[in-house]
Amino acid sequence: MWEMIDSRTYGFMGSKEFTHRTRVPGGWLVKHKSFDGISIPSPNALSFFPDPDSRWQVEEGMQKWELVDKSGGVNSAEKTFRLRVPGGWLVRVGYFVGERLSMAMTYLPDGNQEWTVADK
Repeated sequence: MWEMIDSRTYGFMGSKEFTHRTRVPGGWLVKHKSFDGISIPSPNALSFFPDPDSRWQVEEGMQKWELVDKSGGVNSAEKTFRLRVPGGWLVRVGYFVGERLSMAMTYLPDGNQEWTVADK
């Protein structure tokens, strides 16, 4: 059973994003879906992160993706986000070229939360 942990909408009839999680042996599967306006779903991303002791507790409104970096020009853009999880971060990158979007997500171990991000 998938549990929603974050959702966002950008403007009226704008894009929508959803992040869900489900418990699996040894940790969690996390998926992120992006919808572009009223069209069909855009690319999705899926990642596993280890949490054998089930330490990840989600409180309503507490799980939000943080913008880490962005770049781009007139017809393209790249954005990197991170989400704090026990023992590290989930990192998601979206690439926009013209009307196409691709997305990837991975787990970055960082038990001491040492990864700092400069203000953009």
